[in-house]
Order: sequence, then C-alpha cells, then structure tokens
Amino acid sequence: MGDAPEDTELENKVNGDMEEEGYSDMNDESSCSSNEEESANELVTNILKQASSLVLEKKSKFEPNLLQDMSCLQLGQMGAHSYTRRRCDSAGLLRRLGHLSQFEHNHRTRLRVNSLNFNSTGSKLASASYDEKIVVWDWEKGCEVFQFESGHSSDMYQAKFLPGDLRIISCARDGQVRLVEVSVTGEVMVNKNIGNHEDSDSDDSAAHRMSLVSDCPSLVLSAGSDGQVLGVDIREMKSESLLQLKNGYGYALPLYSVHSNPVNGNCFCTSGQDPFIRIYDRRFLSREKQNGELVKFTPDDKDGFYEIFQAFSTSAVFSDDGQAVIGSFNNETICLFDSSDPEGSPPSHRYQGHRSDKFLMGVHFYGQNSKYIISGSDCGNIFIWDRETEGVVQVIPGYEPLMRSDFEDQLSHGLVIEPHPSLPVLATSAHDNVVKMWMPVAEANEDEQKEFMFRTVHGNMTDRLTRNMADRLTDTSCQIM
Repeated sequence: MGDAPEDTELENKVNGDMEEEGYSDMNDESSCSSNEEESANELVTNILKQASSLVLEKKSKFEPNLLQDMSCLQLGQMGAHSYTRRRCDSAGLLRRLGHLSQFEHNHRTRLRVNSLNFNSTGSKLASASYDEKIVVWDWEKGCEVFQFESGHSSDMYQAKFLPGDLRIISCARDGQVRLVEVSVTGEVMVNKNIGNHEDSDSDDSAAHRMSLVSDCPSLVLSAGSDGQVLGVDIREMKSESLLQLKNGYGYALPLYSVHSNPVNGNCFCTSGQDPFIRIYDRRFLSREKQNGELVKFTPDDKDGFYEIFQAFSTSAVFSDDGQAVIGSFNNETICLFDSSDPEGSPPSHRYQGHRSDKFLMGVHFYGQNSKYIISGSDCGNIFIWDRETEGVVQVIPGYEPLMRSDFEDQLSHGLVIEPHPSLPVLATSAHDNVVKMWMPVAEANEDEQKEFMFRTVHGNMTDRLTRNMADRLTDTSCQIM
C-alpha cells in the first residue's frame, strides 16, 4: 500500500528543510570519499524512512467510541470507573493534550522539582524539590493545600502518598527514606528517618526511587546508589536490606529504580548501572546468596554498544497486569519485555525517536491495560508511543532542551512525568520549580501537529546517529594511539 500523497509531501518538505539547516553535513563531498558519501546518503535515507514509519505509518489500531461508552454508562452497562479509564485509551484525546495550567513550587528558591505524585483518587498532587520541601496541591484549583520541610539534608528524588493521604514517604540524595504524617490542616505530626542507603566504598549513597507494594500497604521498597533494595515497614518504622547488587569488581552496583509487580507483590524489578532489567521474588531473597533473581533482560547488542559505551538502564516498571516490563536505557532506547520469557529473550517491542543520554530518564505505561508508553526526552518534549504498533502517537512540546546544570551529572533525574490515575491528565516538571498540567484541549491542526512530530523524531534520530559516529571515531582513534 503506497504512502498517502500528503505524507510523502511532508517527508520531502522536512528533508529539504533539514538539509538547509545543516544536516547534510554528514555527507559533505569535501570531507568524504565517494564510498563514504554513498554510505552517508544511505544512512540519511534510512533515518527518513524510520521517522516516517514511526509518525506516519505505525498508527494506533484501536480508538474507543466515547459516545457509545457514554450511552453504556447511562444505561448501566458500564461502570463509571471503566468509562473513566477508557477515556485515557483514546488516541484522539492524546493528540489533543495541551497545556492547562502551571504553578510554582516555592517561588523563593526556584530550585527544580524532581518528583510528582498523585494520591490514589487523583484529587491531590505532591511535589518534591531540590529545596528539600514537599508541597501538596489541589491541582484542579491550582492552589497550594500545604507544604512542609521534609527533613532531608540534600536534593529530594521522590515523594509518594501512602494510603489515606495523610502520610507521605520520601527519599533523597542524602540516602534517607523518611516518613511524614500530617494532620488534615497540614501540621506535621511525625517526621522520621526510617531507612538509610549507605555505601562504605563511595560518597554517593543516594536513595533514588521507591515503590509501594500493592498487596501489602505497610511495605515500601526503595533502591539506591549503594546497590541495595530496602524493604521499609511503615508499621514498625524500620527497614531491612532485601538485597545488594555488586559488579564484577566487588563494588556496589548503583540502582536507579525499583517497581513492585501490581498483581504479585512478591515480585519487583530494578534498573541500575549496567544494561540489565532484573526481576526478583522477595520470598527467595537472602543478601548473602543473592538467590532471588528470577530473570534479567537486556536489549540486543549486535554492535557491542553496551560494552563500548557502558550503556545502562535508567528506569523499569511493570505493566498493570504484571505480564510485561518496560525499560529505559541511556542510549536512547526503550524496550518492552514479556516478564514470563526466559533469560536472554530479545525485547518484544522497541520504542524510538526520543533522546535520553544526559539524565536518568523515567518511563511509564499509560492508559487502561497499559496501552501506551510515555517518556520524557532530552530535547524537552514528552513522547507517547502505541504499545503494540511502536508508533509515535503524540509529541508534546513541553520544555526547552534539557541541559545539565553545574551541580548536576548524568545520574540526575530527567524530565518528570506523572500520569493521573484515572483521567487523561499529566503533571510534568523539568528545569525549574514550575509544575505543568496537561489535559485534552481544543483540537490541534492535524497537519501542523504531524509536521512537528516528524521534524522532532527525524531531528533526534539524526542527532543520535551523528553523536554515535563521532564517538566511534574517537574510540577508534584512542585504540590506534
């Protein structure tokens, strides 16, 4: 089946504009032999085809009929919760996501917000910042409910509501996992350190991420730079080390995320400073034997990229049914694995078009039955892919390109995205103290939106190719020397 005329016209237009903007330097005749020029031309053509496939061809195959759903809701043939969740599955609504509102976390310091979390009903939003404060918002009204000092002594990485909404657990670069209990007016009743990540071999003992265990509300898992996963007991106000990963030299292997299986609280997955997503069963864990690992996955490595450039996994989460796990890697790759596959199995899907080599970029499932994949990008945009087709459904122009500040490094977390638990609403933060809210607004111009998506994906893929070629040349030169 041939390309639609408007799609072919768009490809030609964007390709011409890219050449005018300097992307043709890759095959400059003055710097390439005829063979090298031919090879470069082939690479440029392949990128154009890949970008076209992601944006114009691999479209979402399912679109819920919202009018029919509303009729079923009114007739009692569909529950309110199912109707609400199905709205998140509408690719049409996703393509209409636009900037709704924004508010500032502590306008006096203007330090970046590094964590966002909705409560279970989605009525409140908690933000945590490098200023070591936690602010709870009524996001629909755009007003602050209350704020308080977290008790941390360094940059905050995450804060989460616990069931009941009057307890918030947090973690930070100082390695602490802290529990705060507040009254309905926001008065702090308890503020206690209940877990510590410590690495005797390094100055970095950051506690990066936490996960609530669905079938055990009093248990929280935390992962840190000391290679440990802690089991934090809220009732006992204490923690224990479930495992500690070490590399081949016997040093702690930093962990950057942990996520509990939503349908089986015994299992959890981790990402860290090697190219593996690991799944564990905590019933079989012992810190000495490290015998609770069920399976580990890594993307195909046909070109030796992971060994040469030391790529690693930055985030991993389970799908709603626990049957799949999605992983983000710092070589601009997002891969989906079947959690029941044997070790060594290749990813079942791969998602491309974004950029993620400067920060620890997170990744999420989105929609009913985890139909979509959502992630931030170093280019400042928010990407949404269809899980099955791998096509780019939406690219939201959220921020300027992300750049590391003087005190940040590659182990700082990137663009923060928090999907609403039931509505087609997103909360995001990036460079500063501003929290942005996104929801479906007036319908966008389809042609302009398609051109923006195509330009963004094409530009990101071209930049990646250019950087990879430069890195390989540098590596080859070093080997010769």
